[in-house]
Amino acid sequence: MTVNAPWLELLQTCIETSEIDKRVEILQRINRLLPVDCIIKLPAFITNDYVDRTLDLLEERLNSRGNSKVDANY
Repeated sequence: MTVNAPWLELLQTCIETSEIDKRVEILQRINRLLPVDCIIKLPAFITNDYVDRTLDLLEERLNSRGNSKVDANY
């Protein structure tokens, strides 16, 4: 089991979820698990497109660098 396993499981769950409210809730949960210097500044209004782009970026970063800084501020 890798260090990133909880994030990757939540990412997969969020990808598979269709309801935006649940997706935002999962994205916020993921954000709370990130180290302080990696926390994403989530906008007040979050769309499905934003969630998709943020999840893609997070997945890429977590798979390639582990706990590297995540910059998802569009």
